[in-house]
Parts: sequence; structure tokens; C-alpha cells
Amino acid sequence: MSEEKGAERATPRRRKGRSMLGPVILITAGVLLLLSNLGLLPDPNWAAALRLWPLLLIALGLNIIVRQVARPVGTFLSLLVALGTVAIFGAVLLFAEEQPVLRRLSEPNLERQRVSIPGQDVTLIRLNVDGGSDLMQLSHLEDSDNLLEALVPGGDGHFDWTVEDDTAVVRLDADSLGSLGFFSFLDPTTWDDSERRVHLAVNDLQPLDLQVDAGSGPIQMDLSQLTLTYLAVDGGSGAVSMRLPAGAYDVELDVGSGPVSLDVVDVGQITLRIEGGSGPLTVALPARAAVQLQVELGSGPLSVDYPDLSRTGNGSNEERVWETAGFEDADEQLVIVLDGRSGPIRVAER
Repeated sequence: MSEEKGAERATPRRRKGRSMLGPVILITAGVLLLLSNLGLLPDPNWAAALRLWPLLLIALGLNIIVRQVARPVGTFLSLLVALGTVAIFGAVLLFAEEQPVLRRLSEPNLERQRVSIPGQDVTLIRLNVDGGSDLMQLSHLEDSDNLLEALVPGGDGHFDWTVEDDTAVVRLDADSLGSLGFFSFLDPTTWDDSERRVHLAVNDLQPLDLQVDAGSGPIQMDLSQLTLTYLAVDGGSGAVSMRLPAGAYDVELDVGSGPVSLDVVDVGQITLRIEGGSGPLTVALPARAAVQLQVELGSGPLSVDYPDLSRTGNGSNEERVWETAGFEDADEQLVIVLDGRSGPIRVAER
């Protein structure tokens, strides 16, 4: 028995190979950064290199396998894995701009889909956004016979529309935009917001009733060149920025916690009703307009910086009213009703 135990003690324990992956990657990264900072190397293309991040998982897996081999062979194989990994990433970092095949790695892989809705006798447009886009921009369509044109990232299947009688219903699936779904944040080519913006342009072939459900994402609406009969916007919790045209129409804006910025470009017979919202609200008005401001009780702090807009004795106990001089006799009036807001409010001249 003692001889067997002695034999076990005498048997040498096999020692696994050392991992060389971590040290080689750190040393190489340090050398590349140092030489780049000294101007001895071109600027690294980090966007292209980061696009290959799954190769690190492959290298880690291979490194675990080859380390099972006894030294010194296991250590040597780990060194080969490390050198191969840094060679691939180094080539992409330094030469991606020179090689067309590598340069594609730094280009956004979001397909841009162009959609056109032909001109119709449409007087009502309903725009519904499912989820939240990085940014949705809505503007005026010029020099076209189409009712609406769109530029949408994500390719087919994210944008559809129907027209029935005088109503066009447009639907955008913003949740599915992106190349990697849940892992889109790992793709540096999707970090540029300009490549993920949804651009919609509406034609004013005739006066329009426009209803927008913007989901939870931010929205920018430049409607200053449109002719509106009615505008309803549900901005969700994202930031809302709008430019409103002159004319005779009503606006209903229901917002959440995001900041809201409204710019009324010219005088008209406009009633602007804003409900809800805890984020800051800024309303910019044209000069010398006949304005009435109604603020329901419970609104946040109010800052009024508009000439001749002063508090009146009108209104109930739950309502505060401001008017410019001669408002009641003005041919064109702008009425602003703030109902149920808890965020700060600022009303000023454009």
C-alpha cells in the first residue's frame, strides 16, 4: 500500500498551458494607441473593429480548448490564438479605409426604404407609430404629386399604408428598426442617429386633417408650410418639437413627461389645447398677435415674456387667464389652453 502511495506521489501532475490571449491583446492595444497618439499610425477605425466583437467570443472559446494541452504545447497554441486575434483586429483598425471589403464594416447596415403614397383625394391622414423611433421628422413635401413620401430605416415590413375614401392610414413599426434587434447597441454603425431617423414628408394638395400617434420616441414636426383644418398629436413620453402654420384650425396635443417646444409661425384663428405633461413646455408666438392664454389650476410654474400679455379677472377659481390688449375685437385670434400640466411653462415672443 505504501509503495502505491509513493508511486502516486512520484507521478508528475500534468500542467495546463498558460493563457496568452489576455496579455497579448493588452500589449498590442497599448502599442497601437501609443503609436496612434504619436501620429505614427493612421487613426484607427474603431467602428469597423467593434463590428467584429463576436470574434472575441470565438477566440476565448479556442483559448480555453488549447489550454487543456500540457505545457509547453498548450501555451504555444494559446499564443497562436492570441496572435491571430490581434492580427485580424489590427488589420481592420489600420487598413479598413483602404480596402473596400473592410470599409463596408464601418458603413451602416440599416437599409433605407423609400416609400411613396400616390396623390389622392385625401383630407385626413392618420399616422400611427408602434413603439419609439430614435427620431421621427415630419415636414412639407415639395415638387411632388405624391400625398406622402417616407424614408425609413430597416427595409421592408416596417412601413405600410392604406387609403380608403378620403382617409389615409399610415403605420410605422418603430420597435423593429435596427440590424441586431435587442443587440443593436453592440453594433457601432447604428450609433449615428441620422441613419436611424424616420423622415416623413406630407404634401398639401388640399387642406388636411392630420392625426399623429408618435409612440414613445421623440418627434420633430415642421408643419409651417401645410394647410391644416385640424391637428391632433399624441406625443407619448418622448420630446416633441413642432412648428405650426397660420390658418384657421384647432390643435390638440397630449404629451407625457418629455419636453415640448411649440413655434407658431404666423397669426391665424387657432385654438391650441395642450393636455397633460410634466416636462418643460415652451411656446413661441409671432409678434403682435392677439393672444389669450388659459391655464387650468394645477399647472407648473409659468413664465410669460410676451408684450401686452397680462393677467385678467376672467376665469373661474380653477382657471387663470392672460390676454393681449384688444383680444376680443381682433379678427385673428390665438387661444392657448393648458390643462392638467405639472411641468414648467414658458410663453415668449418668437
